[in-house]
Amino acid sequence: MIKTPDHPIVLLEADGERRNFDPVELQNTLIRCFLGAGLQENCYLAEDIALAVEYAFDHCGRTGRVFARSELDSAVIRILEDTGLADVAALFRRGAPGVLAVECRCDNATVATVLRKFMAGSDAHLDFLAGKVTEALRTLRIETSAPGLMVELARHYEAFAPLSVVPTPSLGGRLDEYYSVSAEEIAAALEPETRLLVRSGVIRLHGVSRILPSVRLFCFLMRFAANEELMAPVTEMVLAPRLFALGRHLECCRVTALRLFREVGGDPHARLPVYLSLPDIGDFTERYLEVPRSRAEQLSRELGQMLTEGLGVMVEKLNLSVSG
Repeated sequence: MIKTPDHPIVLLEADGERRNFDPVELQNTLIRCFLGAGLQENCYLAEDIALAVEYAFDHCGRTGRVFARSELDSAVIRILEDTGLADVAALFRRGAPGVLAVECRCDNATVATVLRKFMAGSDAHLDFLAGKVTEALRTLRIETSAPGLMVELARHYEAFAPLSVVPTPSLGGRLDEYYSVSAEEIAAALEPETRLLVRSGVIRLHGVSRILPSVRLFCFLMRFAANEELMAPVTEMVLAPRLFALGRHLECCRVTALRLFREVGGDPHARLPVYLSLPDIGDFTERYLEVPRSRAEQLSRELGQMLTEGLGVMVEKLNLSVSG
């Protein structure tokens, strides 16, 4: 019940190097941008944005799953600006290195097309930058140019064109600005037994984000083991039925979140991808199964699979924290 990609998402860097896309690296970069913009209280959105980009790349249908770094940068900036986080977008843009090694004509229409593909902003903002870039290239008598030069020139002129046309961020924004269904609403609608697991910290809920509408579930196996009064070493015969039962509680959370999301959006056929995280599974396998961390990864995946069996849909991504 876990979706496993056939091929990793690959980023093509400006120098031709290929690297696997790392959503955690992107999340950490975004957190630094949030902190730099003075929006520490909104740092939790960094994970939503990283998952949204990963989901979009994973489902775009492109053969080969290779994307230019500039495509990643543009996607992130558009999400930030569409969400009203222009200050964070501006900080992220300063460090966005993506360029393409091709030559384009330097007429205004071509420059505007390039900027719309690799930069974010309103049409009026990008048209202004395209005019400035075209004028500069004409002055330099450059007839063809790499898109990277056009983008870098546009970034230079952006310093003289504040992004007033882009929605300004909501300082100290409320959670309901970014969530269509809150974690508290989901918890209140759960069955009593499942709600008890949430209150005890075995299951942690995440609201349905407007950035990436999805069901995000966190399951803490160390707290689960304490609630079940398990004693090491735990055998598979003892553990398996308990994990299957816990999976059914996760399914209750999923179904409840989906029902509320459909009610809010008015779409009875809406679907939500499911993300499941097991933040302490490395500690659990070492403590209760007495398996060293060096050999815990495969066993952790098997335990995760047991949990997902109780879910009625395929899990988009299973996050396992195995290493200490």
